[in-house]
Amino acid sequence: MQERRRAGLGGIAFSIALVVGFTIGGPNGGEYGSEHIADFVGRSSIMIIVSTYLLAISMLGLIGLMAYLRHACFGPDGHDRITWGTSLLAVASFLIGWALYLAPSAAINAGGPAIDPGITYAFLSAGLMVVFGASAILLGMSLLRLALAGHAAPMWVRGFSALAGLSSLSSWGFLIAAHWSPNQWLPVPFYLVILWGLALGAWLLASGEN
Repeated sequence: MQERRRAGLGGIAFSIALVVGFTIGGPNGGEYGSEHIADFVGRSSIMIIVSTYLLAISMLGLIGLMAYLRHACFGPDGHDRITWGTSLLAVASFLIGWALYLAPSAAINAGGPAIDPGITYAFLSAGLMVVFGASAILLGMSLLRLALAGHAAPMWVRGFSALAGLSSLSSWGFLIAAHWSPNQWLPVPFYLVILWGLALGAWLLASGEN
């Protein structure tokens, strides 16, 4: 399969697997009351496993997409280190955050004792802040670098990357300002990043080789 098409599949996998994996492994919607903690952390091990592997697939897709873009969008010299480095750090941070997010459920499934609701909530909040705080900020930096310095990319790709980068950067602020509960859906600004992955993935698949 051609490298460009693999990158396109990576972009689509990043977006779809992230949304599905987060929906399966994370939110129930609404506010997070202490009376719901037992149900929330007592999910089956299958749900934890499936969501984790979907998140891993999503991150592999993001790596594949960013690996291609750093070569294709920065002219003949390519290999932009800032874009590549920040995207790799974002992937690592995202997986660490997801591990924190699932730690209470994993502890219960391993036969551990009931966890104090306050501690459980702290773990969930910490995981969400790493995923959509540190990770989203790093990814936003990578996308903004692509938008500003990726002179070989089409203008619509640079423009969309700028919007997605700003949305990714604002996800952490949105969590704080909106008092977002860690069992709610993806932060609203981050959905533009999801659309960015789908759009670039579809474009790369449809356009074939340069």
